[in-house]
Amino acid sequence: MASKSSHPRSSEFYWQSVIFLVGGQLYQVPRHHFEKSSDIFASMFSLPPDTESAVADGSDDDHPIELQGVESKDFECLLKVLFTDARVESTPLLPEEWLLVLRLANMWVMSKVRQIAIYELKKLSLTDVARVVYGREFAVSEWVISGYRDLVDRRNAVSEAEAQQLGLTTTLQLWQVQMKLVTRMPMGAMGSAYGYRPPPTPRDVFLNEVFEAEIEDINRRAEAFGDDLPIPNLLS
Repeated sequence: MASKSSHPRSSEFYWQSVIFLVGGQLYQVPRHHFEKSSDIFASMFSLPPDTESAVADGSDDDHPIELQGVESKDFECLLKVLFTDARVESTPLLPEEWLLVLRLANMWVMSKVRQIAIYELKKLSLTDVARVVYGREFAVSEWVISGYRDLVDRRNAVSEAEAQQLGLTTTLQLWQVQMKLVTRMPMGAMGSAYGYRPPPTPRDVFLNEVFEAEIEDINRRAEAFGDDLPIPNLLS
């Protein structure tokens, strides 16, 4: 039954709850946090019921909004981030849980949550292979670039398991870059005497020849997620 109060509701601090069904479990949470964090959810909540007498989805336990393809443990990690004030405290999550948060943030285009997850994951010592794999999946070109650089600089060969993660094509391309570095002609430092920054290293030049299109594609995806950080480049 609708309220008949004549008092106006605060547009910022009068929060309605919404009920989600995730992984067979019900969650009742303030919908404000989802509306504020994601245009996808804001649009979803703005849709009127099919008929005037219909019960709005998410209004009670019998009519929840089902988030398909999402596991309850993943959703709970996201809730911990949404309901923690990052200005006051950090969200205590494990590395693998931050990856789950980043995956959902990408799925629902939650730009601020995405930036928080990336910031937290940058604190961790991800392996070179993990940086490439996750950087590709989550559109973080900085991870991909640093992963490629470290892989090329390696003294030991990529293992079979790592090659499966990277993919055969990428593994061969990295090997080709390594071979170019072994056989390259010495490069001069022309331009440094005129106040210009030093030229890119041979490693980055060769990596750019092979992976420039991929990095540009990852950067385009990152822009679509609302990233406002400087976009790295292999030759920067």
